[in-house]
Amino acid sequence: VKAYFHSMELDVSQAHLLFCLLDTDNSNSVTVKEFLDGCLRLKGPARNIDVNILIAAHRKLSKQVRQFIQRADPDYLDGPSRA
Repeated sequence: VKAYFHSMELDVSQAHLLFCLLDTDNSNSVTVKEFLDGCLRLKGPARNIDVNILIAAHRKLSKQVRQFIQRADPDYLDGPSRA
């Protein structure tokens, strides 16, 4: 397995994180299909477009969380009151 990962240019130094990324259905097991698909998906260094997709998704999620918090507690994002 180690040689296979090396040939696919995968870093396996963080095995638990790798397992979580491969276990796409959160079943706490990795099927052969999940393993092969995940290895191909994770092969090599992150491309610039991949990083930018993650950044965009993070910004969108952050905006949604701020909007939710603002609706739930309008004073929360303003910080402590200065009475």
